[in-house]
Amino acid sequence: MEDRAVFTNKEKALAVYKWTIKKYIPFSIAYWILLFITLPMIEIFGMIVCFSEDHFKDYTKGLDIVAGNITASVFAFVAILFATIIAIMAFSYMHNKRKVDLFGSFPMSRRTLFFARYFAVLTLAVVPVIVFGTLGALLTLNDTAMIEVIKNIGIIVVSLIGNISFIAFISVCCGTVADVIISYGIINIVYPICVFICYFFPERTVPGMEQGYLPATIFTFFCPFASSYTAAFGTGKEIGIIWWLVFSVILMSGCYALCKKRKAEMAQN
Repeated sequence: MEDRAVFTNKEKALAVYKWTIKKYIPFSIAYWILLFITLPMIEIFGMIVCFSEDHFKDYTKGLDIVAGNITASVFAFVAILFATIIAIMAFSYMHNKRKVDLFGSFPMSRRTLFFARYFAVLTLAVVPVIVFGTLGALLTLNDTAMIEVIKNIGIIVVSLIGNISFIAFISVCCGTVADVIISYGIINIVYPICVFICYFFPERTVPGMEQGYLPATIFTFFCPFASSYTAAFGTGKEIGIIWWLVFSVILMSGCYALCKKRKAEMAQN
């Protein structure tokens, strides 16, 4: 690697950032294709059908509801699934002894290496969503539908940041990839169940107890995989967005503190 005297930490981080993006380009191409199919291609197909049958007004009216729902459902699922997989892959270097020793020999700090890969994952996951989401919004040819799509894209971006930060923190705390996957899966499943029980069980069992109000986004406070759905289709959208922005900062602060203290012996342990 480069000499410390020649390259600054910023230049080293940029080199790792570019290298990480190049490494996952083949996997990212499939992601771009799926995003294109799940939103812009559907709109283009609908536009062709309506133009051929001279029903352009039906196309613009129909997209008032359809475009927003597609963006918040299928499009969001593809984005979150890719972000989950690519984040686990990118941070798996901490769970392999050979890779830990190799990266540890590089003339850069653990924090520089970790956050360079973190921002590379964010770029790989978020940029395509913004590109195809914006394209999908423009293809609606309808002001109302365009605004709805843009709102959903904003929710998806916040959810992606929260999801990647969540996996990054778990990766720092775990010793193997299996631990990361299991921990991520259990937390995403168990937390909503616990909130559901605490919310509905007392009202069902205690006579005279009335059911209170609980925003839907609270059910996914520690469930990043489904957070975009509760924000888009449920209640408490503002609470959910603020929570994941703040929680992402907290998670990254935790990663900043732990990634340097994390011992190399934790890999595969």
